Amino acid sequence: VTSLVGLFITLFGILFVGITLLLDADRLRRKATSAFPQRYHDDLDQLWTELGASMSRYLGGLIAIALIQGVLIAIGLLFLGIPYALLLGVWVALTSVVPYVGAWLGAGPAIILALLGSPIDAVWVVLLYLAVNILEGNFLTPRIQGDAVRVHPVLVLLTIVAVGSLFGLLGVILAVPMLALGRVFFDFFYARIRIQPPETAD
Repeated sequence: VTSLVGLFITLFGILFVGITLLLDADRLRRKATSAFPQRYHDDLDQLWTELGASMSRYLGGLIAIALIQGVLIAIGLLFLGIPYALLLGVWVALTSVVPYVGAWLGAGPAIILALLGSPIDAVWVVLLYLAVNILEGNFLTPRIQGDAVRVHPVLVLLTIVAVGSLFGLLGVILAVPMLALGRVFFDFFYARIRIQPPETAD
């Protein structure tokens, strides 16, 4: 419970900082570019715009995945006859902001409600959440976020696994945004950095 509360506090802090940065984006952009010579300002403005667009695509993909999971869970629970199915679907959509494990954060209430009915219902609910979690982890997140950040879905999956194994749950949360930023920086410098061959002696 303590870890879960700490996780939501961290997510709230990230959201608060993100909203603050968005509201003050123009002033931050001017301050950042003013620290560099004038000849770089156009390039830095373009980089700033591309970073913002990449993060917007990532957040759009995150919302799409959350909505899909919430709808699938709500439909499944309605079919199984579990009470408050729509509310539980909304809860799963909210908790699914944590990739790969978010669906399980929202599974507890549905399993408890199913147990109040019968153990068989609880087993079916567990299987439903397992199926949705497998679909999210192996298809939805790699495919949707891969298209959003413009990298191959397999690279998204490998990045989440690698960064998650190194930094735990925080790494899982930050893996795709880091990949999105890395892709923007790669494209930016790839278009501008040229290796010039040494001048031959006359």
